[in-house]
Amino acid sequence: MPDIDEDGARLVLVGGLSRTFSGWLAGFMLAAVAGHAAAQGGQVWSQEAVSPAINQKGLSVTQTFTAPQPVHPRAVITSVRVQRQTRTVGQLGSVLCTSPGAGRCVVLFGSHTSTQVFNGLPADQTFYLTHTLVGKGPQTPPAFVRSGLSVWYSVGPGLQGQRRKSATPETP
Repeated sequence: MPDIDEDGARLVLVGGLSRTFSGWLAGFMLAAVAGHAAAQGGQVWSQEAVSPAINQKGLSVTQTFTAPQPVHPRAVITSVRVQRQTRTVGQLGSVLCTSPGAGRCVVLFGSHTSTQVFNGLPADQTFYLTHTLVGKGPQTPPAFVRSGLSVWYSVGPGLQGQRRKSATPETP
């Protein structure tokens, strides 16, 4: 028998996550991005991804997030928001870092986290979100984590129309 949500909508599972959830997450991300960007007065880049399968507790999988469009070379991060969702039984540990398992990192608590830990870094910074199911032994059925990352950034006043200057001196 198909799953039915509280509004009576049929839930169609896609890779372990429902289309209803996918639509909700996309709408939530757009609303959060629009509201936060208006409050920050800056620009934003966002991405969503589904992790590879987690088949074994205690082993990690990593998702990589990069700016999907070119970002001004002098743009810097002003805020980062990450959210995650999984349909697994057990405790999921997640860490967002600027290098795989290193660099500046933030441990995620709950389904979403907003942080200023990455403020001042280049806005085209690549992020690595690593997930680990706590425990040992097989994970049946495999777990998948749907994640979304939004990076707000700004270009300093007076820099918006400028290009990066060459490092080589100009000859007269």
